[in-house]
Amino acid sequence: MSRNALSTLLASFLVVSFAVTGCASTEEEEEEVSSGEEAYTGRLAELTYIGSSYAGAPRSWEQPDSEGIFGQYGYCGATAAANMVGWYGKSVSPRNAIDNGCWSYIGTRPVTLAKYLRTHHADLGCALGKMTWDADALTGVRNSLRVGKPLVVVFMTGGLNAHWVTIIGVQGAGDDPKLVVMSWGGFYTVQWSDFKDAWRSGYSGPYPYIQCKQSPLASNLRVDG
Repeated sequence: MSRNALSTLLASFLVVSFAVTGCASTEEEEEEVSSGEEAYTGRLAELTYIGSSYAGAPRSWEQPDSEGIFGQYGYCGATAAANMVGWYGKSVSPRNAIDNGCWSYIGTRPVTLAKYLRTHHADLGCALGKMTWDADALTGVRNSLRVGKPLVVVFMTGGLNAHWVTIIGVQGAGDDPKLVVMSWGGFYTVQWSDFKDAWRSGYSGPYPYIQCKQSPLASNLRVDG
């Protein structure tokens, strides 16, 4: 789950690994692999760097380097979790989140990230959700931000690769604005038309997301249109 896509040589390895880690007894975990078992073939979303700070936003944490022989222990999920709790006045580093279980053997699974937030930050009321395949997801994002709730989402960045970010803003009106997200120690924008299908096809999708209660910094979650 780093910026560089994993080698095509690892494709079959990853398919098997995701299938294995998704075998669980709970309904939530069984659903978690429902849209990640086939390679993503849609448009890739390009994140554009806009700065190391964003007015009114907490810090954006640097992402720890991936580990493992294949770099399979990616830590974008722990980084997104750290960025999320920052919106609630907490300073939790990605490494602290990792040490408290916010990681999986292949990247960070949605159920794992959600469990970490429920277990270690129960006061935030965080929960894992998803929308229907034909949902108006952009309106969902706008509505969430308007009521002061940032979103942590996972989207596909290649055939079998995915990345976690924290959505904190929408720039522009209409049906193809830019999202503002926290990632890699900074703030980025991404075009909705590129991001939409990559998010809809994210692991545990369609449109997997984690949402918590209203942030005390709600007024800094800016939405145009």
